[in-house]
Amino acid sequence: MYKRLLLAADGSDNGLRAADEALKIAALSEGCVIEVIFVDEHANTRVDLPLPLSKKEQELAERELIVPVMDKIKAHGVLQEFKVLFGDPAMALTEYANETGGDMIIIGRRGLNALQEMILGSVSQHVVKKADIPVLVVK
Repeated sequence: MYKRLLLAADGSDNGLRAADEALKIAALSEGCVIEVIFVDEHANTRVDLPLPLSKKEQELAERELIVPVMDKIKAHGVLQEFKVLFGDPAMALTEYANETGGDMIIIGRRGLNALQEMILGSVSQHVVKKADIPVLVVK
């Protein structure tokens, strides 16, 4: 049924909850792969390391943010891949999903209040509107 799930991961608690749901869905289909996707926002990077970093060093630092997600998936014996995208998270996730396909995008909701969401926008909201494949938003 499901062959490839795209899991947006950012190191947050919502990302871990999204991983839990991805694992439930992956369990429905033998051989399902969860592709863990981290988006580097460049200037807004969450990695507190001296810059400039080489591309390899940056990828390793970013991977540290999602080690709990990767470990959780590995512990369940589900196949996984890791992908780093660059730019605005909403646009990068949507463009990547629309270009490469997949069976579903699974993303955590940040939990903004109505005013924050109106001003800042919501990554999950953008992905739901613009993605060509189904999207599961996890609270």
